[in-house]
Amino acid sequence: IIRVPAEEEPGMTEKLAEQGLRADVIWRFSWLAVMSAGHPLADVPRITSDDLLPYTELRGGECACCGEFGARMKETGNRAIAVRDSAAEQAMLKTVTGSYLWAAPMWEAGLKKENLVQRVCLDRQDLWCDMLIYPKGQHFSPWEDRFADILYQMKNRAAHTEHW
Repeated sequence: IIRVPAEEEPGMTEKLAEQGLRADVIWRFSWLAVMSAGHPLADVPRITSDDLLPYTELRGGECACCGEFGARMKETGNRAIAVRDSAAEQAMLKTVTGSYLWAAPMWEAGLKKENLVQRVCLDRQDLWCDMLIYPKGQHFSPWEDRFADILYQMKNRAAHTEHW
């Protein structure tokens, strides 16, 4: 499974085809702000980037160490913590008062279990695409079929979770 900006999907599909691979789009989505249910913005139905400026952003994955991270924080004056571990991100959302992170939509049961909420950011328009990659002509085994079924079930749960 790969995640790419939606505008790069056609080029990525072409590059994969050149390598003898197929790419099926699982879904397209925009990042949501994820925060503790106790966050000051947790009860605000729709937020903007400006609403988030006073709060600490948790930046994960590759963004946690790229130059864009430091430049963006310096430019906006925003507070941020670079985190390279997703389990640490989840823990920090609960312990760092006023923290938030950007994430793909999550399913309701997972949010409730962790006492988190996710909110749409009205001025964040970036669209992303998750793609399932496999060799052209491959016939899935029963295990692979089951994996794909579960993957799409989870996507459907996340897509139908209320974001306010």
